[in-house]
Amino acid sequence: MSLEEALKPVDHFIEDLSGYAAIVKKDCTNPEDGLTQDESASIMIFGMECEETSLYRIFNTALRSENTDKIKPWFSYLKLFMTTLHKLPSFQGVVWRGLQIDLSMEYTKGQRHTWWTVSSTTCDASVWQMYSTYN
Repeated sequence: MSLEEALKPVDHFIEDLSGYAAIVKKDCTNPEDGLTQDESASIMIFGMECEETSLYRIFNTALRSENTDKIKPWFSYLKLFMTTLHKLPSFQGVVWRGLQIDLSMEYTKGQRHTWWTVSSTTCDASVWQMYSTYN
């Protein structure tokens, strides 16, 4: 499935989403990681910053709602995105995530929790500190 096809059901959520798709596809014409252009672009567009209308913000808001009616329009993109991620090498180890607030009181050690978003992480602690106002 092409990136454009995957984004068609959610095109009305983000102004000029097709333009953003064209930009990321242009930037990944020959992915070196064995992914197709559309697969690589599905990751790139997820992380693209566009103020309040960034794809990751709207996508994660739908996921956090836990409402299938809000998540359903994202199924095509989610399938492309998850298929792409599963093609990348696995990583075992500690990863870091920059946060704007302290969430430690919301989670009990040893309990299992569902994180209803897709979040970027890093294995380099110095990188997460650049994105965190809570240290």
